[in-house]
Amino acid sequence: MEKLIVAYLMRHQHCPLAHTGSLQMVQVPSRTDISAHLIAAPENEIYFSAEEKPAGDFLEYLSEALQVPVDKASACLGEFCNRLSDLDAFAELYLPAAGKFFVDADGNLQFRSQKLPAAFYPDVAAERVVHPQAVHQMLVGDKETDTGTMTAYYETSDAGASRRWWLPAFIVLLAALALISFYYFSHPASATGGNAMGITLDTPGETYRANP
Repeated sequence: MEKLIVAYLMRHQHCPLAHTGSLQMVQVPSRTDISAHLIAAPENEIYFSAEEKPAGDFLEYLSEALQVPVDKASACLGEFCNRLSDLDAFAELYLPAAGKFFVDADGNLQFRSQKLPAAFYPDVAAERVVHPQAVHQMLVGDKETDTGTMTAYYETSDAGASRRWWLPAFIVLLAALALISFYYFSHPASATGGNAMGITLDTPGETYRANP
């Protein structure tokens, strides 16, 4: 029964399980891992749902595969589903090359999908190709431009800035000369260039008295 369930699931992407639920196969698209330089191949994930699906087509498939009447095929499927319902906590029931049923700690029936071997779906090396000279459209603020125009703009700005590197230094020099000139004009200087301002000495008062 397990092999027939897997075969029907692979062919029709779903498989109804009477009074238990159904299995659904969903294809997970490929994923790009930039850091590892890999493109992971698409995968087929199998999910279990408690929602029941019509089992008429599946029962006819079982009847033909087992070469028994439909009611006998239905009884065989019911026996398998009873085994699923009777699983104890943490017990497992395997479906070959598909995965396994198990009961979680809350007593709910779950299914864990098994990944196909990497030989069937190998990862592909992915190297990002950069074309420095290629021109691409881009949006700057609310205006549309391209990378070539922006590159030329920044190269012109950098060149202009590099030609005016001396301007800040010249402004600082002028400010320093202005401060030095102001100091010398407001403070008389001696012949040697030092401070020539006079010093006023106060005459000390008498601190003692002579006895006759």
